[in-house]
Amino acid sequence: MPEREAQQVVIEREAKAAQHALAEPALEHVDVVFEGAVDEDEREEDRAQRHQIRNLVEREAVEILGKLFAENAAIDDRLRQII
Repeated sequence: MPEREAQQVVIEREAKAAQHALAEPALEHVDVVFEGAVDEDEREEDRAQRHQIRNLVEREAVEILGKLFAENAAIDDRLRQII
């Protein structure tokens, strides 16, 4: 019997699009993770700004009252009473 050459089996494959390692947006869910921390930071900044504004208003009021008392009346410094 004559020997036959072995035939190679050819498998046809359908070409697929290459998949990129970062095919999905890398930072897609980061906003959800850091949202609480960002909100807390904004609240702290708002509180600090309100505190600074309050201090500024109080300081201005004290300065205005000091000028009024200095112009209109004598103040006894030892007792802080208006004479």
